[in-house]
Amino acid sequence: MVKAEETEFDVAVIGGGIIGVTAAFYLARRGKKVVLLERCQLARGTTCNSLAWINASSKAADADYHRLNARGLAEHKKLALRRFMWN
Repeated sequence: MVKAEETEFDVAVIGGGIIGVTAAFYLARRGKKVVLLERCQLARGTTCNSLAWINASSKAADADYHRLNARGLAEHKKLALRRFMWN
């Protein structure tokens, strides 16, 4: 692990939940030097305590919401598969 004060970064991502980790991942893939800052453990806050970000249903029958939700789930699945393929 590199100490943040010893290196210069292009981008600082605050929060190690699913959104922060995903943003850091894609920025790093694009060649940015990224530092991910998390107060506690990765995925232990909202990501751990709520499944709202993968909620596939809504009281509103909004087609755009469902399309966006399905796309988010598909991207999460691809990210999870890449993670396991690297180990």
